[in-house]
Amino acid sequence: MHHDDSGMSEHGDMFWNRRKGNILLGMMARILFKFGKKERFKPDLYIDEGYDLSEYGLNAKFLHIPGHSKGSIGILTADGDLFLRRSARKQKQTSSQFYYGRLIGS
Repeated sequence: MHHDDSGMSEHGDMFWNRRKGNILLGMMARILFKFGKKERFKPDLYIDEGYDLSEYGLNAKFLHIPGHSKGSIGILTADGDLFLRRSARKQKQTSSQFYYGRLIGS
């Protein structure tokens, strides 16, 4: 997990470290999307820009791509394939969507 998103899992607050918007909507969202204490965790591994995945058998590295959150990341392979992940928490289940694309010129 990128350090900029670690507070989400450690504090149980999906809006930790995000831009402040409408105060009322923010309060409602924190109530609706807050992790319970048993779902909170401290990441075993923090990753940064360029973190090499070769020790895990992948010829790829992490890219820091702030956007959806300050700690959003992608995986760039040596062949130029880019994988992005977006997840949403719904009723104690996590569903993930993976986006895949090839960088232009590779």
